Amino acid sequence: VVISVGNRKVVRPLILPLPARNGDQDNNMVAMCCTGIRSDVDWLVRHMQRYVVEVWETYDHHPMESSALAYWLSRLLGSYQDNDLEEEWQSSIRRTLPKDSASSSSSSSQQATMLESSLARPLGVQTMLVSTTTTGNEPNLLRVEPTGRVFKAETTNSFAFVAIGKQSEVLKERLLRSGLANSRMEDLEQLLVQEILEILGSTRGEVVELVVERIRPEAGIDCTLLTCKNGKVQSRSSLTSSFAH
Repeated sequence: VVISVGNRKVVRPLILPLPARNGDQDNNMVAMCCTGIRSDVDWLVRHMQRYVVEVWETYDHHPMESSALAYWLSRLLGSYQDNDLEEEWQSSIRRTLPKDSASSSSSSSQQATMLESSLARPLGVQTMLVSTTTTGNEPNLLRVEPTGRVFKAETTNSFAFVAIGKQSEVLKERLLRSGLANSRMEDLEQLLVQEILEILGSTRGEVVELVVERIRPEAGIDCTLLTCKNGKVQSRSSLTSSFAH
């Protein structure tokens, strides 16, 4: 279950709608959620989805494990330091300037320096990788920082979680102290909504919107918009646009 503040869906699937082969249907769902600069997020998601397609076309392997996706995601986040990606994004990835911009009297080392743009910057994106796999030791929740560092999920006696975005550290501390008795999805959703609303501390009468996305490998992504007021859920409406195999 993924809960975000606002009225837009944040879960981006990283699987292809491929038919089952030989009667063997792999129900693992992998997806990513991002918070940060919108254009950076769109660029990152597009390249991650393209990478999944390229791996499938080259190796006939799909879906990918979260650790393998985290490795490529980390490389993308650090790509502003290199020049090894195709179709670089000029605001984030270092690009080569026209050769005639270098002075003919400069040395070769000076020319090399002048041929590189100084506009490169890291992507301003925090990312959560989500996988519904239940086999082996493969982690199903990972947090990837803008630096490319990968972190495993925080764990309690009842559930594992990742918090990203504003107030994520405050939310993490509250969830680690929570006394949830069991790990039913309904109870977890209620706990998350309650903690988020308390952290936001909205003034009386202010309307807060939350989007709840439930990832089910057999049914896709079930999405619900919650309208909250005075710290309580006032209404629910479906935003479901299922993505299933």
